[in-house]
Amino acid sequence: MVQGNTTRDILLLHTLSSGEVLIPLYDGGKQDHTLGFGFDEKGRLFLQEKKDQFVAEVNEAIRKGEMPPKSKILKLVQRIACTLHVFNHTMEELLASVSSTQTLTAIASSTLEKAACESSGVAEANTVR
Repeated sequence: MVQGNTTRDILLLHTLSSGEVLIPLYDGGKQDHTLGFGFDEKGRLFLQEKKDQFVAEVNEAIRKGEMPPKSKILKLVQRIACTLHVFNHTMEELLASVSSTQTLTAIASSTLEKAACESSGVAEANTVR
């Protein structure tokens, strides 16, 4: 690597397909703005249901005198859903060869449910029995 090369120059030299994939991702990542994401109504209801379920599990453990479960799964699910949402939007536009547009700020409940499904599988795999 030659000193003085910018990240963009390096990406141009090591592209997968003339920069068609890496450069748009790089260009999108260098924008200096913050964008807030949220969930659609069905997604908010899904999250509330999962939170209520977790609270019930904690209360039941306390009633039984057991150690209540500790979980970061709900926070991780939300982060994974946001990542999937942005990734899917970006890849759909790249594959369609269209100019990039602003990602919608409302994350669909289907994306949230996919993230929850993946996260619960990872959590179960990491559970010591």
